[in-house]
Amino acid sequence: MGFDSRVGPSLENSLLSANVLYVRRFETAPRQTFIAQIAALRGWNLDRDVQIFADAQAGLRAYHLRAFEGDTRVILNLEHRIFSGRQLFGLISPGVAVFADAGLVGGPMRSLSLSEIKVDAGVGLRLAMAWAPVMNVFRIDAGYAFQRDPTGHRGWLISFSTGQAF
Repeated sequence: MGFDSRVGPSLENSLLSANVLYVRRFETAPRQTFIAQIAALRGWNLDRDVQIFADAQAGLRAYHLRAFEGDTRVILNLEHRIFSGRQLFGLISPGVAVFADAGLVGGPMRSLSLSEIKVDAGVGLRLAMAWAPVMNVFRIDAGYAFQRDPTGHRGWLISFSTGQAF
């Protein structure tokens, strides 16, 4: 959990965050890991330049950046990772991931409602690079958004990033 705020006559630009992570490793061949995360973020008296989004960057991997905005966000991520255990060219260890994400966003004019939940699911390719000291995983995710975003988009989104999603 965390709390950030600017103190003045009252609390301003306040953010309360909470995160619970579950990891289960399977001693199988190939190695596998199941990860579940629930993350919540709530803001009060936010500055105009501070926004809380539910989008690909926040954990809804099949929704465009800045898809949903509010002052409250709750996101659930489920991911099953399978590691190949092989190293290609002595440089890269490939793996795959299967994921599902669900999230809600609320604002001053609308509270969180399960009827507004956004859900996606997909698969990803993970390329681990043991020689890279900082960002040692490159990932490509293909996720399908089951509900439409405010622009009407629904369907597949392919994204590229470094590091694990969570």
